[in-house]
Amino acid sequence: MIAFLLAQTIAITGGTVYPVAGPKLAKATVLIRDGRIAAVGTDVSVPSDATRIDAAGKWVTPGLIDGAGQLGLVEISAVPGTREGSIQGDTIAAAFSVAEGINPASTLIPVTRIEGITTALAVPAGNLVSGQAVLIDLDSFSIGPREWDLIQTALFADRLGWHTAEEYRSFVEVYGYDIMKWDGYETLADMREVAMTAWLAKKAATDEKAAAEVHKRITAMRTGGSRRDWGAY
Repeated sequence: MIAFLLAQTIAITGGTVYPVAGPKLAKATVLIRDGRIAAVGTDVSVPSDATRIDAAGKWVTPGLIDGAGQLGLVEISAVPGTREGSIQGDTIAAAFSVAEGINPASTLIPVTRIEGITTALAVPAGNLVSGQAVLIDLDSFSIGPREWDLIQTALFADRLGWHTAEEYRSFVEVYGYDIMKWDGYETLADMREVAMTAWLAKKAATDEKAAAEVHKRITAMRTGGSRRDWGAY
């Protein structure tokens, strides 16, 4: 599948292009062939079999790099259970690698990609020596249904209230698709809730707070109660 996608010829047309070097180009075309940029300019000949992407009124730039963030390490900064970017109790933490705490399902990753960032350096924080960073390549192909990636963002906004309505509307506007309007949304959201609760249940035997949270979630799912009081883990 990936080989097939890379073999396509794609033309991004009509946008304002900011090349790596040189001035910006208005109403320009970026031609991509076999996964590589073949031509950039205002007079690029577009093959008849190319897939065209209309970028009129938009900017086209090289992939941006986030050189010192915590993407995939911090989901909600105010909730300790979602912060994996530091280790406690060790001033010298040279052996600590944030790679072990990266959350590939983070809702911040698709938003970051939409904003044009294709590479991110996730760095540890705190301590005299904080540990080892990890470079994340966000320029990848998703060969599964887009709904698998979008369901968590929608669920957090719709049922849990962890994203505001305005934040979700902005996300949909940029992405161009609202999974909540998909016929299978409610079913997939239910499945995601079960998966989230099953994961938390693994901690219930040794964590009383987690056990209480699991009980609360199961009760809500059985009775159709509100999920707005679910805690983030």
